[in-house]
Amino acid sequence: MVRTRGRRLGVSYNEGPDHWQNRRLVLLLLRKLGFYGNALEEMIADEFDNMVKSMLPNCGRPVNMRFYLDLAAINVIWRMFTGSRLDGASPQTHEMMTLATEAFQALGPQNPVTVLPWLRHVMPRWSSHAALLRYRDSFEPLLQDLILKHRQRKDHTSPPDFMDLFLAERESTDSAGCSDSESHLIAMGMDFFEAGLTTTSVTLLWTLLLLVMHPDIQSRAQQEIDRVLNGQRPCFSDRARLPFVQAVLMEASRVASVIPQAVPHRAVADVSLRGHRIPRGTMILLHLWAVHADAAHWGDPHRFRPERFLTAEGEVRQDEHLMPFGSGRRICLGETVARTELFVLCVSLLQRFRFAAAPGSISNIDDGEYQCPDGTSPQVRNQVNQVISGVVGAASSVTSIQVANLLRLFKIPQVSFFSTSPELSSKQRFEYFSRTIPSDEYQVRAMMEIVKRLNWTYVSIIYEEVQLRPQDGAR
Repeated sequence: MVRTRGRRLGVSYNEGPDHWQNRRLVLLLLRKLGFYGNALEEMIADEFDNMVKSMLPNCGRPVNMRFYLDLAAINVIWRMFTGSRLDGASPQTHEMMTLATEAFQALGPQNPVTVLPWLRHVMPRWSSHAALLRYRDSFEPLLQDLILKHRQRKDHTSPPDFMDLFLAERESTDSAGCSDSESHLIAMGMDFFEAGLTTTSVTLLWTLLLLVMHPDIQSRAQQEIDRVLNGQRPCFSDRARLPFVQAVLMEASRVASVIPQAVPHRAVADVSLRGHRIPRGTMILLHLWAVHADAAHWGDPHRFRPERFLTAEGEVRQDEHLMPFGSGRRICLGETVARTELFVLCVSLLQRFRFAAAPGSISNIDDGEYQCPDGTSPQVRNQVNQVISGVVGAASSVTSIQVANLLRLFKIPQVSFFSTSPELSSKQRFEYFSRTIPSDEYQVRAMMEIVKRLNWTYVSIIYEEVQLRPQDGAR
């Protein structure tokens, strides 16, 4: 919970009564803002028009769609939350989007620190912990300033936004003061920005990529759109009349699995499942990618085949194994908003543009067969990968024990110079751990000799978060 400084705030990084209270409040305020109806669709249409104006000068030339999709998707959320738009030409906007993307990647399941937070002390360079700090330290003052401006705003002639409604609601019901309300609102702001930027736009990007790789499917979807809409602007209620487009979006969501792992759950009581005991407090992770790539259910999970979501009559066939927004009571809070954005933006894009691969780009993404621009097969470079052959540190016994428990799994030696816990003397448990004594200048010489003798060429520092308290009488 780096973003919330260890506190349970907002919705995503919260649990218990506070979580459900905030969740219900968010849903209530979104309904008041009309975000389950025409207001949302009008905002999406407006952002699409802005995107088209930026794209038209580049028609017929290679273009990176990521920025256009990111800006359109996040502006829908940002306008709802703050009442203002982000300028795509502003360096601050680019920085905000970059920081949010890095933070989202840092929280991914590919990062072991997500499950074992203490690993950030062992692998500071690879833990992406710094990305979360940069995101938090950049967005906190921005959101605090916006909250202050909303509180000071006297005229209410402009339509209210989420901040207006949230502050008014909490001020009328919260007796604990405004500081706690602001902390929750800041956490929600970071949640909305990060999720709105990384999920909707990346799913759309994957959809376009898959359609580029399968031009026949793209043509079929465009023919359905032209036949049904006849040039009219799409709206979310058109879904039932565009079953093949729906199937394309469902299949793209399955293949992409943009969120490969759902929001972590936690067992609130001791339970038994299929003979396995799950103690209270155990973190439970839903592996969405594994469900979406299960050959036993899908048959050919690595093929892009929208027809799997259509019946013989051409109607949409729902499948409970498709869960791009998670599952359970903590399913994605913005599911309805995201589905509306995905459908309206995708149909609007296919209605106005035809997408094709740039010359020399990848020709196939289904079976992993790639070609270079000259038609030859790519060759794997001969390179030496960095490996961890040994660890020096840490100083405190608590950290050394945590590190040793991990390293012993891989039989990696560890040498420490100030960890004096008797527990570390157990060679049955810590057979790969050793320490230098005495703890004076000789330990430095000893450490250097060890590094030289083992012929190590790289040494990484183990970072520790400690608080030092001065002794009585010290200044």
